[in-house]
Amino acid sequence: MVYGQVLITVSQLTLEQATNKSSEYGR
Repeated sequence: MVYGQVLITVSQLTLEQATNKSSEYGR
């Protein structure tokens, strides 16, 4: 379903943002 693809995309974007924030804090 399209809804499932949207959830996957949103989760991936959220993970990327969380990783970027954590990497910035780690500096």
